[in-house]
Amino acid sequence: MQAAAGTKVPSTKQKDFKQFVTMLQSATKAIPPVYMHLPVASKEEPVYRERVYCYELYHCLRKEMESVPHFNYLICGELAKDGHPLFRQNVLLNKAKPDFLVHIAGDTNNNLVAIEVKAVNAHSKAIRKDLNILTAFRRDSESGYPHAIYLIYGEGHKNLDRIKSTARSTNGIDISTITLFWHRSANVQAEKQAWD
Repeated sequence: MQAAAGTKVPSTKQKDFKQFVTMLQSATKAIPPVYMHLPVASKEEPVYRERVYCYELYHCLRKEMESVPHFNYLICGELAKDGHPLFRQNVLLNKAKPDFLVHIAGDTNNNLVAIEVKAVNAHSKAIRKDLNILTAFRRDSESGYPHAIYLIYGEGHKNLDRIKSTARSTNGIDISTITLFWHRSANVQAEKQAWD
């Protein structure tokens, strides 16, 4: 039986999620500067490239997850749910491709966390889209994802505050069901943040 938003998550899932958060923090600490802020030919300043960051994060997370005995979850990047029988009725979920899903493939009773990633300088429209997807994954009892993470990477307290403000002021987003992490800079671990 899946845990819908607002319901108590089974203690084994809580333990698994805590273990995953530790792995996520270790993985973010392992990301070198070049993958956070990519140098670009003929530009003075490096740029944030979400896909470059996500590929390196995926690599680091896989290494962390594989090093933990009996952590049987699989991490999948941008796994499309379109056409899946459990998602067809929910228009948002049917079109959703979260940056990462951590689950045991083929068993909705063993989904763990949906993750969206954004650079700290992302536009408000992209932020709203991500948070709507995470809210939908948490609210939809059929999807069975008891946790959601929004991972922001890059420097800038003002930009992080803008993201939080966008989240708090957008109708339909339930930030109480989404855990916010900020990966401020390379070679430091992402830290959990309050939404307020």
